[in-house]
Amino acid sequence: MKLIEGITAAHKCGVPLVGIATPDPAATLRNIAENVSPDSPKVVWNVIDGFKPLNQAGQQIVGDLGGCESNVLSAIKAAGNTPDETMVFILMSNRFYSMPPAIQAIWLLRDRFKMNGRMLVLVGHSMADLPPELARDVVVFDEPLPNDQELAQVVKDLSESANVQVDNATTGEIINAVRGLSAFEAEQAIAMSMSKDGVRVNDVWSRKVTTIEKTKGLQCFKGTERFDQIAGCDQVKKYLGGLMTGPMKPRAVVWLDEIEKSGLGHTKDLSGVNSDQLGTVLSYMEDRKVFGLMLVGVPGCGKSQLCKAMGSEFDRLVIRMDMGEMQGSLVGESQQNLRTALKTVDAIAGDNALFVATSNSIEGLDGALKSRFTDTFFFDLPNKQQLAAAWQIHMAAFKLPDQQLPDDTGWSGRNVQRCCQKAYSLGCSLLDAATFVIPEAIRSRDEIAKLRMQATGKYLSSDFPGAFAGEAQATFDRETFKRRTAI
Repeated sequence: MKLIEGITAAHKCGVPLVGIATPDPAATLRNIAENVSPDSPKVVWNVIDGFKPLNQAGQQIVGDLGGCESNVLSAIKAAGNTPDETMVFILMSNRFYSMPPAIQAIWLLRDRFKMNGRMLVLVGHSMADLPPELARDVVVFDEPLPNDQELAQVVKDLSESANVQVDNATTGEIINAVRGLSAFEAEQAIAMSMSKDGVRVNDVWSRKVTTIEKTKGLQCFKGTERFDQIAGCDQVKKYLGGLMTGPMKPRAVVWLDEIEKSGLGHTKDLSGVNSDQLGTVLSYMEDRKVFGLMLVGVPGCGKSQLCKAMGSEFDRLVIRMDMGEMQGSLVGESQQNLRTALKTVDAIAGDNALFVATSNSIEGLDGALKSRFTDTFFFDLPNKQQLAAAWQIHMAAFKLPDQQLPDDTGWSGRNVQRCCQKAYSLGCSLLDAATFVIPEAIRSRDEIAKLRMQATGKYLSSDFPGAFAGEAQATFDRETFKRRTAI
């Protein structure tokens, strides 16, 4: 009810210009029509229908306004002829208020409306790009996505309408599945997953993931990967197990993959857009006291796999946030895409999200950003025991028979996975497939040496208790490595 309370207070105080950013304009208008100043005339304009009444008092005046179909300037001018206390809503306003005549027409209503309690309400998906001529005069409300109580009402209304029995436990599961959707999206997802026997919660989850992934820059993971399918990383697994099942267990995981390439907070390439995005992310994490975790190290050693596996391992939604995909060509578009994504995260996790950043190197990242990630784990190349476990996991995944293994000195877990994949795809032995694999220790020799130097004594080890100990924890046969790199 925060939006309703805010609009009610604004109308009583005579605020003339208001903006509402909402994911579901139809539901927002119904809510306001029913709960804000019921006796005041309320009309809404859209580019197809022109003016339409929202209540009985609005019905009495809409005929005097004219249709004004497809002409927003005429609609704004007509709004100036409405009686006292009238509320006029303009839909898709963010598509129109960049037009200079519309900006001028809106601004001219400010003092006229203030004198007699009228209100012009700009309704749209976003109010982030209000022109500077209006930004200080328009009071903006950002409607949140529905909370658990509101979603519970959606479940109740649908189940009663369909005459389907849904107990409290199932209601809780459904709410968890649709959290982060608008009321309309939640209603559709539940309705399409309902049968005479109840609600198929797994289907609701699938529809939710599809809907969330329509948000630019977001991708969801809640598959079948588990920790036991990832060799090594015992300390990180132990750490995450305690964190995800503890007294403040996160509702969702937000995964910032390859953060060093995203442009977010990199001191060498901090453009105006990236700087704005950095500030938005830092403010979000600070305001909600978000816990952050950084996974950094050698490519192909399990960082991304761990993030994906957290979804199934702990029954959480893992949301990958791609900052690059959020970049837009229009002024303010990148910022709005990020705000929309964070609004979705907020609805799903509230103030209890875990942010996990993965990186092959965090050298050059902004200090303020690094400080928001409390703990940093370093992932080195796997040792012989971990490689042996990796062979078992990936040979089983590709249904390969027992056979002689190739020399895996300096290999990463990804090297092992790709060798098994090549053996399966090419129909050859692992020994033959290995001839198409370049060990990570050779391919990234200089980068690995630099990473180890950065991590020694500063980052936690992903495999052993305490800080990474540098050369003391080098995980491959150094004599063999020297012979191979000398060739």
